[in-house]
Amino acid sequence: MMRARIVDVAFAMRVLTVGIMLCVGLAICGQNRPATMDKLPPQLDKKVKQIVNWGEPISTRGAKLEIREAKRGEKDGKLLITDDFYVTGAPSGQLYTLFQYPITVPEPVVALPDVSFDATGRLCVKKAKECSPPVRISFLPEKGEPFRFILISKNGKTSIAALVVPNPIIGTDQGCSVEAVRVTPNFDIALLRGKGFKPGEEPAYESNSAGEQLHGTVQIDKAGEFTLVLFPAVTGKAEGSDTVTVKSALCNPSVSFNWRSAN
Repeated sequence: MMRARIVDVAFAMRVLTVGIMLCVGLAICGQNRPATMDKLPPQLDKKVKQIVNWGEPISTRGAKLEIREAKRGEKDGKLLITDDFYVTGAPSGQLYTLFQYPITVPEPVVALPDVSFDATGRLCVKKAKECSPPVRISFLPEKGEPFRFILISKNGKTSIAALVVPNPIIGTDQGCSVEAVRVTPNFDIALLRGKGFKPGEEPAYESNSAGEQLHGTVQIDKAGEFTLVLFPAVTGKAEGSDTVTVKSALCNPSVSFNWRSAN
């Protein structure tokens, strides 16, 4: 069985953050028509960039939104995370709107229409001397699911974006790591982020999805990082598990995640 797969690397994280084309020499392999393209299909390109570039690249210069975990527990057997929000480097004398951008919806949605932050930077529901009540948001994250937020001032002059993966899937070895992030709810498109590798290296990777193997290489940037986009689904199978191992001179981290077919 063949699976549709993006087998080449999205170049350097540093390159991505300044808005340069996401993919270099991208290959898409389908069951009946392998093809080589110089970029991702437009809709997929948008989905991936809106995860990779979410944060500093789309924020007002010097402004930062920090998401801090306040509580971790369970609800109905699932992980329950509660987060606080803190702002630095942004004007405090005005109101903001907090938007959330789940991977399950096509556009950001309003989480709270009117928020501000106090002298400590803590995001508050009301504009007052004391942060009462503070903004505190709880959610039930799937493994590898990214949560995106953006804070936009009422005058439109300040925007601050942040992304957090509260239930990460990360494999580590000898100081290197590979993380699998959901691009789609079913994990039938996956974003792999590597860190701690030797800059300039081009290590091989192996992907074993539901028994089907795929081999390729990734390009490590000057920061020792790489980004790889994969289609793990195997034709004829409704679900499966993909294990990806990167084999470099310094380390061999491996990460596994479960996917379901979107069809």
